Amino acid sequence: MTTIFIFLLFFPGFLGVLCLLGVTVWKWKPSKRCGPFRGLNVPYNSISHFIRMTQEKFAQMFWLTWAYKNLIKNPLFYFLLTIIVFAIIYLYLQIIDGQKMMTKLLQEHISNEGKDKTYLLRKLNTVKVKIGSSKEKLSAMKINEELNLYFETRRAIDYQTRRFDEHSLAKDRDTVSEQDIEEPGYQRTHEGSGSALALAMAARHQAEQDPNE
Repeated sequence: MTTIFIFLLFFPGFLGVLCLLGVTVWKWKPSKRCGPFRGLNVPYNSISHFIRMTQEKFAQMFWLTWAYKNLIKNPLFYFLLTIIVFAIIYLYLQIIDGQKMMTKLLQEHISNEGKDKTYLLRKLNTVKVKIGSSKEKLSAMKINEELNLYFETRRAIDYQTRRFDEHSLAKDRDTVSEQDIEEPGYQRTHEGSGSALALAMAARHQAEQDPNE
């Protein structure tokens, strides 16, 4: 914007000076008595006068005469020069447009990179949260498994302890009964009860036989 403002500010003055200089060189008749262009119809004729004097005095500079006659006084040369200048201006403008386009694309690329990084950071945070929750779940599952294993082990130990106690009590009971049988008092009691039972059975048999007789 600043370049355009400066161009609009100074170009009219430059164009006015250029027009004034062109009129002075090609149209304005110089003084006949003083000045570097005296005796000439227009100041522009000083160039042809200089070339003519150079051709007369310095024959080895024939190339300068050839350039003046074939280039300076040839309208085709100015036409080609104008085309070259406009082509250079066009290429320069295209380069500027390409640089602007490249700058715009780079800005968009930077913006997209920022958005991509933001998206990746968001996804990374989500994955971290999921991993944290899964770790908590795994730790809770491990704790539950350890508790279940502890209770199962405790029940197995209690069951084995009860079995061992019952087996010990049964063994102690058998031992006590064997000791009682081996004692004399127990044998006498057993024999007395056996004889009493035999007498009762004999009395019952006798009572059953008496009515039949």
